[in-house]
Amino acid sequence: MTKVDRLGLPGGRRPRKCRSNGEIGVTIVALDQLGSTDYARSVERTWERFISDRPIDDGAIREVVLKSWQRCQAFGVDPAQRTASANANKIYVQQGGWLNASVRAGLDDIASCLAETRSVAVVGDLSGTIFSVAGDRDLAEVLAFSSGIFAGANLSEHYGGTNAVGTALALGGPVTILGGEHFCQTGKAWNCSATVIRDPVDQSVIGVVDITNSATTPPMLTCACVTTLVERIQSHLVHQELFGRTRLIEGFFEQRHRSDEIVAFDRRGRIVKSTPGAKIDGFALREEEQIPGLDRDSIERWNFERLPNWIRPEYLSPVEMNGVLFGGIVRIPYGGPRRASAPPAIKTLSSGLRQLAEASPSLLAILVQAEQIASKRLPVLLQGETGTGKDVLAKAIHEASSVSAGPFVAVNCAALPRELIAGELFGHAEGAFTGARRGGAKGRFEEANGGTIFLDEIGDMPIDLQPYLLRVLEEGATSRLGESIQRRINVRVIAATNRPLEYDVAEGQFRSDLFYRLDGICFHLPPLRERSGDIPSIVRSILRTLTPAAETPPEVGTDLLEILSAHDWPGNIRELRNVLARIIALSDDELLDARVLQGRLGPRATTRRPESNGHMLSNVRENERKLILDAVAATGGSATDAAKAIGISRATIYRRLKSYRAAHKL
Repeated sequence: MTKVDRLGLPGGRRPRKCRSNGEIGVTIVALDQLGSTDYARSVERTWERFISDRPIDDGAIREVVLKSWQRCQAFGVDPAQRTASANANKIYVQQGGWLNASVRAGLDDIASCLAETRSVAVVGDLSGTIFSVAGDRDLAEVLAFSSGIFAGANLSEHYGGTNAVGTALALGGPVTILGGEHFCQTGKAWNCSATVIRDPVDQSVIGVVDITNSATTPPMLTCACVTTLVERIQSHLVHQELFGRTRLIEGFFEQRHRSDEIVAFDRRGRIVKSTPGAKIDGFALREEEQIPGLDRDSIERWNFERLPNWIRPEYLSPVEMNGVLFGGIVRIPYGGPRRASAPPAIKTLSSGLRQLAEASPSLLAILVQAEQIASKRLPVLLQGETGTGKDVLAKAIHEASSVSAGPFVAVNCAALPRELIAGELFGHAEGAFTGARRGGAKGRFEEANGGTIFLDEIGDMPIDLQPYLLRVLEEGATSRLGESIQRRINVRVIAATNRPLEYDVAEGQFRSDLFYRLDGICFHLPPLRERSGDIPSIVRSILRTLTPAAETPPEVGTDLLEILSAHDWPGNIRELRNVLARIIALSDDELLDARVLQGRLGPRATTRRPESNGHMLSNVRENERKLILDAVAATGGSATDAAKAIGISRATIYRRLKSYRAAHKL
């Protein structure tokens, strides 16, 4: 018998090494040496002796292959099977979008390599279940029909015997399996190389990628292809991770308001961002802590059977894009399980707030707190999407306040031309500018003296004008343009925005001192899609306001309410009001049912309109840049601490900073 060393090389020759990839760690022996006829015959004889329970020669087969055969024998795998086990298809579960999106990007990059080598890329999840087969179509068909390799098949060693997919998962690293080295007849016509895909944060194995081609193809080709593919996938996973963390942080600030506890968690159930100092049900909501009851499997399927007492399913909302789930937000409203005292009954609220509570019961906790602070001079900041009723709440707070007898002056900061906004807010003296009114004019702050000024869309105020507003708020006095006289004012300030001002402050787009001055107490009005249970009562309330006082509002059929409740309402209450106004104008019936819509309701919207893949990828680098620079700044220029904070390597931090030409001394 030809002398064969433990790696299976004829004549005892030591293998050459193919070039190692530093990040992925794919180092495979020079497989061209393993493709010799002598080695193939040695493997065939050894396999026949092994499955017949006869002794085999030491070193007759590579150690990695022999150990795999031994595992397969212990599993009871049938070496004569020629297709994937029927049991494999029964446990098939469609792989989630998080890994799939990166796989698609990687496959696009190596499409030409697969075509040139007439190869097929096979990608599976942690269990070995295949969810993607791409590459040469003819070969893919042959693999499916002759070997049972297709999406849904399970190629773990337990089901598929020794093969690159299953053995790579068993080893947790790269491996190449030549035709005769497969344990089952299924794979003996194919060469395959595979390696695992790792989570970019905790480095746990999350999947496997394999390149398969004919056993007559030089095995070095499969080695090169699989190395390239896994590099692309891992790179995209890093970008996707950074993008996802950015979206989670944005979602945190979008939903954050002072009366609620907010927790943003990633797809592993780890806290990315939480309300500072938050502690619920004895559990400290610290960043990077694991939330009990939330694990990767339940999050990917968005199916939670075991949750802590302080998390109710209705408190959870996913953060996703293009089918990729990044994690979610837990928002525990004021009056939730963290608080022992129940809010007062609706009847204790003042008139305007009571009407809001009757129309939107889910807002009761917010409205109770609004009642409590209405009599105080605390500035109020209202946050929420356009059309959620921030202006209505502002007016109701004014009516419940100690200055309700005074004026309520509303100013839309986004609607005022830049060159006129200062004069509109603060007034002007006679002759202050061309076209100035004779005798001068009061500003809106003067008009609101003794009452409330409502600064709507405050986030759109030009940053160079913000210091003037800050001075008025701090000094309680205003000066008209063109004069130096200080006029004392006594004004309650309520501001509103559809922008996450905390994020704008971090980006330098809004002054932090002005934000803290306005943010005496903050209320977040959730979009209508997050409180669909309120829609029937909101509809009836709107119909009462749209119906003349002498008439009875029309009744609303159950079928119509179901349709209205199922719609996502991207325009929120404003859109709902417009739809109802059109329905009433065009209907003569006392009962409004689904027939009155007749296409007047737009197509069902989504909570967050998905961007195209191309647009998402074009934004990844910018989001990554912001995240890295913010982390470096927050950690005082420490690359090590910044890398730990966002879950990437220090070397990556240095490379990125070099490419950004950032002026940080690390």
